[in-house]
Amino acid sequence: MSAARGDDELPLPADGQARLVVWLVADEELDWWKKADQRRKRAAVCTATAIVQLLEQSDSSTAALVKPSDVAVLTRQNKEAELVATALETRGVPAVVRGDKDVMRSEMASELSRILRAALSPHQDGSRRAALSTRLFGYDAEQLQTMSDADAERHLTLFSGLGDLWRRRGIAAWMAMLENSSDVLVRLAELPTGERFLTDLRHLFELLHVEEATEGLSPELLLRWFDGQQMSAAEVTQDERLYRLDKDDSAVQVVTVHKAKGLEFDFVFCPYLWSAFEPKKKESTQLLVRRSEGWVLVDSDQQDVSGDRLRKQSADLKEEIRLAYVALTRAMRRVTILAGPIGYGQKKSPVPPSGLDWLLRSEPLPDSLENWYVAMLEAKKESVGSCGHGEVLEQLCREKPEVISLCAVPVPTETTWNRGARADADLRARSAPILALDAWQMSSFSALARGWHEEQDRRDDVMNEAITIEGSGTAGGQEGQVPMAEFPRGTRAGNCLHDLLETWDFAEDPVELVRRSLRRHRLYSDESASAVQRMLEDLKSAQLESLQTPLSHVANDHRLSEWEFYLPLASTRITGTLLAEIFARHARTEDEVHYAGSLASLPGQAMAGLLTGYIDRLVHTDQRWAVLDWKSNFLGARRRDYSQAAMWACATSKHYVLQVHLYLVALRRYLGLFGTTATARSGCVVFMRGVQPRTSEGVLEIQPPESLLVELDELFASGSL
Repeated sequence: MSAARGDDELPLPADGQARLVVWLVADEELDWWKKADQRRKRAAVCTATAIVQLLEQSDSSTAALVKPSDVAVLTRQNKEAELVATALETRGVPAVVRGDKDVMRSEMASELSRILRAALSPHQDGSRRAALSTRLFGYDAEQLQTMSDADAERHLTLFSGLGDLWRRRGIAAWMAMLENSSDVLVRLAELPTGERFLTDLRHLFELLHVEEATEGLSPELLLRWFDGQQMSAAEVTQDERLYRLDKDDSAVQVVTVHKAKGLEFDFVFCPYLWSAFEPKKKESTQLLVRRSEGWVLVDSDQQDVSGDRLRKQSADLKEEIRLAYVALTRAMRRVTILAGPIGYGQKKSPVPPSGLDWLLRSEPLPDSLENWYVAMLEAKKESVGSCGHGEVLEQLCREKPEVISLCAVPVPTETTWNRGARADADLRARSAPILALDAWQMSSFSALARGWHEEQDRRDDVMNEAITIEGSGTAGGQEGQVPMAEFPRGTRAGNCLHDLLETWDFAEDPVELVRRSLRRHRLYSDESASAVQRMLEDLKSAQLESLQTPLSHVANDHRLSEWEFYLPLASTRITGTLLAEIFARHARTEDEVHYAGSLASLPGQAMAGLLTGYIDRLVHTDQRWAVLDWKSNFLGARRRDYSQAAMWACATSKHYVLQVHLYLVALRRYLGLFGTTATARSGCVVFMRGVQPRTSEGVLEIQPPESLLVELDELFASGSL
């Protein structure tokens, strides 16, 4: 076995071990490996101990840092995966299991059901107490016992409010509310398996929302459906209900070999290759066999099926060999396996011949797999000495010491991994080679602005998704409230609205289009559909002052949606300081002067090649053209929140202003190809939530001077700067 890439590209820890490490069980250790349950648990804790050592060794050495996400443990069965994950979590190593477990059978599903029931029955003291005892609320028995009347009244108000929120806004509003209640989620995440609970909670809310939206269920019917799904979880597991990864970017991945095909990991541990499919102790007399006439169900009490049973066992062994091959080829840097006489000499709890037994057999290639299986099964029952793993492995070590290392099985310890030490360590990155980089590339607006507002955008998304009970009310009952005030917020809602406007021609009845789009993005509710339909109607008559026309008169060609451009760039270095100087020279107002100054914070970037992007929609009348940029940002619930000043503040903080200027430069170049007198007149940032009919409210029009667009065009076209 040799790595496809060199050792420099795939560094190993400084422990002197090779790419293939084999833990060999010694004879004096066999007492730990006799009983079936004991040997599986032993394999799990030995593996967890070794992974802790690997991470700690990486922390203290100058070799490449090993993160938990670089490590995978491959198991044969889900129950083995759970053992490994538990052993890792106990030792402070985050772990995530990929398996076939149904989220409807999770602890969080049971607890969420109690919370939902309390929201629908807030006056039932028992329901409230059951909900408060869940991990989400965290009340213990003593706190429940000593609750005062004031506490009970407060909890009654809380669950009544939750029920009202559910009926008004749907189940999705609950998750948004929790996302905003950071103390609740932080408390949940800090539990020993808190990230698993948090992932399950989000997964369950999504399933509930999909069912609520597609079937139009009331809260009472949705709770009945949820309870029914939990009761039937043992009978059927749909793909969308399978456990999701909770923290795979920072955790050891524990996955069955069946699901590991096609995956690659830096470090792979295979502590169960010695195991094989074990028939139930009480074999059924019924056996499904394949004969010349096809598949037949036969009864072993009535006819001899020994030959059929042997063929089935041989077929199982072939599958074990295939899985062993899959497991051994998943690692990029190192694979570690457990071998030795595990399960040998055990007449009461024998382990059938495994794929590892076949690969490490000491005898010559047998005449048939069936004959070898029979002989090996009997030998394993009778004698520990029949295991040839050690003999074969020692020979391989002598022949290929640079490839394979033979080691003792790690002695299990309770030592935990100190993640804090890694965070506090003085880590030095390896020196990177100095390369002559070609700056030619395809860049975009986001590439120019990247890094400046990523964190702000992330915080905005969290806040936009948050819906608190306090301050929530019926939208229609508040004077000056915009129709989209109660529409969901965040990235998914923005993508939904953009997709809808990409294909709408501002003429057709949008009802069906709205319904499909909301369902596709899992946002459908009657209230959401009504709000979006009203917004579209308002958008049709919204005024574009620069073109002196309503939007529907100029935006009726959906072929001009998502207009992709490639703007040729000469080799130059685009810096925030350079952009600031150019914008300042052409500033006409105090606001424009201030925005020019803010551009200096943008990082510099050497660029050449193409600046690419998508303009949401081009519109024109006669020889006047404009670009439209749809924005779903939530600036507030009232019309006054979408004043020109508020929209300008948002557009400058997120550099939508720069984005519009780049779009206008691209459009200006495009129009220039035809030698016409057409002009790129303005860029319109349309805040969809604030649009009002027959006015320009909600539309921020940016009309830069021609001199500014000319200088920006020259900046990108010239390599002399």
